[in-house]
Amino acid sequence: MKPSIFIAMPNLGMLRVGHTDNLLRWFLSDMYRLKWYPVTNVFPHDRARNQCHKIFMNTGTDEIMSELSMHFEGGIDFERYDYMLFLDADTVPPTSVIDQLIEADKDVISATVQTWKTEGGKAILIPVALRMSDEGYRVHWGSGIEEVDATTCACTLIKREVLEKVGPRAFQFKADDEWGTDGIGEDFYFCERVKAAGFSVWNHYGIICSHHKEVDTLSVNALLVGDR
Repeated sequence: MKPSIFIAMPNLGMLRVGHTDNLLRWFLSDMYRLKWYPVTNVFPHDRARNQCHKIFMNTGTDEIMSELSMHFEGGIDFERYDYMLFLDADTVPPTSVIDQLIEADKDVISATVQTWKTEGGKAILIPVALRMSDEGYRVHWGSGIEEVDATTCACTLIKREVLEKVGPRAFQFKADDEWGTDGIGEDFYFCERVKAAGFSVWNHYGIICSHHKEVDTLSVNALLVGDR
């Protein structure tokens, strides 16, 4: 049986070219049963991710017919998907990412997504995968497939049973306000919910994604000059 995957892509209307290439390759490969669900101009991210979660959980029911029909023509597949793959618009993984993450067979597993920070006046790349320490979350540099306490959802495969167990609003709305998280990023909040439900969170350090960030060239120049 081919793996069935619901590809959820929150975006603000702009997708990187690499996504087009990957989506075409995945759909034309006939290796998976796929549905692509782009959520456009829904923000902040916790609201967009919760919308993806809601639609995923209702796949296979009449409840989502009208919502999905806005995105897909030529008929609607009401399959209940085995996995949800979160894929952010600015994060492009290698084409092999689906095979590699499924093969890892983890409850929640992300590909490595890097961001950058300044440390000691220098710009460094860090993975968005963390372990808890006495001082709170700390970046964890690993190799291969390692368990972590929190990871990004920018390129993350989640088993259906996990999303069923964590329940609605898995990515957090404030109790009295649908807009925005309350004190913690929606990715890390979700990871805490996952662990509380008895599952584990992993990161695949062997898969490196392209993470497209907007930068201020003046700031970058200042950092480069400082390194000389």
